[in-house]
Amino acid sequence: MAFRTLAATVLIAALSPAPAGAAATVASFAVTPSTTQAGASPNLVAAFSFTEPATGVKTIALGLPAGFTAQAHAIQFCARKNLARNLCQPRTKAGSLSVTAIAYGFDLAVTREIYNVRPLRAERLRLGLPITGSYSHPGIAAEVAFVARPSDGGLDMTLTGLPTEVANVPVRIKDVKLRLRGTGRVKVGKKVRRQPFLTNPALCAPATSSLQLTLYEAPTAPLTSFSSFTPTGC
Repeated sequence: MAFRTLAATVLIAALSPAPAGAAATVASFAVTPSTTQAGASPNLVAAFSFTEPATGVKTIALGLPAGFTAQAHAIQFCARKNLARNLCQPRTKAGSLSVTAIAYGFDLAVTREIYNVRPLRAERLRLGLPITGSYSHPGIAAEVAFVARPSDGGLDMTLTGLPTEVANVPVRIKDVKLRLRGTGRVKVGKKVRRQPFLTNPALCAPATSSLQLTLYEAPTAPLTSFSSFTPTGC
């Protein structure tokens, strides 16, 4: 229980400012599908790292490629009351979020499961991340929405409103990795069928993702990076 509490504190604090150090820039950013087959349903990994550990991320904006889509109903939804209590069923799992941070001079890797939550109107997808909570004590859960760009149908995600302080724990982020499932299983009549949760673009042209990070520390201008893959088999 003590380790779980520490891990939860670090996961929150990893996105919170700490004493200023060397200015951080993006060292790497990659959006990698498990298959590049056009129109396929890949598992997806989006990851970024810093040249110097960052002392607080204010905003994370991820833009997935044009034509890269999601179908929320392919994975069953976790009710928000269960999300806050960290009681989501395994069948509602959509992926995971991993953060490697420096706390008290040590590297600490923390991973939390991500669950599918019923999207609001105009959202293509909404994911939930329980941070703290139990059956008897509802805790903290973060939610993030994916919306489709009208221009090209790609998905945009923006995470804002991150905490500014958690128990004065000085934590610096080294890297972040988001993993999402490509398919889900839903019951159709008496049968359970595999359904596409994510879908690659249908065109065999460079598919470019963008990352924009706003830090609490200098530089105050957003950090921007891009990653591309090219669908195949058209």
